[in-house]
Amino acid sequence: MKEEIEQTLLLHLGRVEGKLDAILAHHDRMTDRLDDHGKRLNKLEMYRAWQLGASAIIATVVTWFIGFFKGGH
Repeated sequence: MKEEIEQTLLLHLGRVEGKLDAILAHHDRMTDRLDDHGKRLNKLEMYRAWQLGASAIIATVVTWFIGFFKGGH
């Protein structure tokens, strides 16, 4: 009887351990995906910042040319 209970407990413990290993592996994969998403988002944000900066420069140059050709300077 005691051996049967020990075997059952060890079996259940093994199942819990296996499930825990699966959860930890899944957690590692999700952590890697989140890191990848963070890198991709950072690239998009940097690209957007360059676009806004380039747009500001172009707007400044166009405004200056319009003022120059209208005789503002």
